[in-house]
Amino acid sequence: MYLYLLYFSYLLPVQRIILSLLYLFEGILFYLRWPHPEVLIATAVLLSAVAMIEKRKNLSILFASIGALQNPVVCLFIPIIFLYILSDWLKLDFKNKALELSKAVGLALISIIPFIFYYVKFGKISLAPVSASNLGFNVSRLFSFFFDLNQGLVIGMPAILVSSLFILFFSLLVLTKWTKPVVYRLLKNSSFEYKDILLVTASVLMAWGTTILTNWNSGQSVFIRYAVWAGAPLVVYSGINLIKLNR
Repeated sequence: MYLYLLYFSYLLPVQRIILSLLYLFEGILFYLRWPHPEVLIATAVLLSAVAMIEKRKNLSILFASIGALQNPVVCLFIPIIFLYILSDWLKLDFKNKALELSKAVGLALISIIPFIFYYVKFGKISLAPVSASNLGFNVSRLFSFFFDLNQGLVIGMPAILVSSLFILFFSLLVLTKWTKPVVYRLLKNSSFEYKDILLVTASVLMAWGTTILTNWNSGQSVFIRYAVWAGAPLVVYSGINLIKLNR
């Protein structure tokens, strides 16, 4: 992850440093000795989010698909990547549209390998028990995922959650111009983008994907283990936008 950020990323140097520090000290340390692949998934999701912001769509989809091989819920990030690059894709001519779409779909299909394997081997697309009653929008579990003081993201990644909410609130004020004169004068030069909010959407969507499981919290180290990687897009969101305030 650090090799990519230091030598291959298109981000500004200060953004690379912020992301590196946030990744190391916000949550991931709790899971370095964890026997499950949470650190690997979190790294894949974070690199996918970085590549998406850099508009390296194929690389972003590849990283997300690698993460989905460890936990299929990560495949919910892939539609967000498609949405992020949609406006650029629409500007291409027909031939290049077809070429780029075929590449993206081919890479995205990697993410369904676990479903195919489980179906061929066990006759079902997933071994994870899913409750039909949880297939809807479980507000209680979703709120607990982020804000529960016993297991939520707020315990393991407090600075990420708080800064993401802060940035989301003020970016919406700036982008929609719903600011009072004093606030707007302070933030009017901030270079926020609507598309960055898709990172927040990705985090919520993946969090929702875990809430449909019957055995929702099957162990944790300080905070719920799914939040380690579902919170990775928020790491990128806060990391790249902190320096945009009044930039």
